[in-house]
Amino acid sequence: MRQNRTAERRPCAVLVNDDAEVERLLASSLAPELEFHAVSTIQQARALLDDLRCVDLAFLDLELPEGNADELLERLARWPDAIRVLLANALLEREATPGWALGRGLRHRHLVHLVLCKPPALEALRALKSMVLDLPGV
Repeated sequence: MRQNRTAERRPCAVLVNDDAEVERLLASSLAPELEFHAVSTIQQARALLDDLRCVDLAFLDLELPEGNADELLERLARWPDAIRVLLANALLEREATPGWALGRGLRHRHLVHLVLCKPPALEALRALKSMVLDLPGV
């Protein structure tokens, strides 16, 4: 059990996605325990990631209008303990693995921990939130 939680930093979750329904779902599922930041473009995500001191959990839309999540995965690598989740519009069972991203042009697929369908299941969000809250140093 952690002691002196107020002296520790609040865990941070980031969403890069252009779907308002997904943003509402994640915001309501992750807050208030996690500091939650949502942006809808890769350009906004670049600026956000440059400003943040730490990211513990990142949800990246696989395909945004101006590109895919590859560049953002590379930027998130500066936080090696961050849990990185790709969000996809539709998946077949055989596609629900990070290796599936190879066919989607992701060079940094090795940095993906999980691929979820949009909107993600509440149970998955609760499990990810619990994992982040149990990270050392959070």
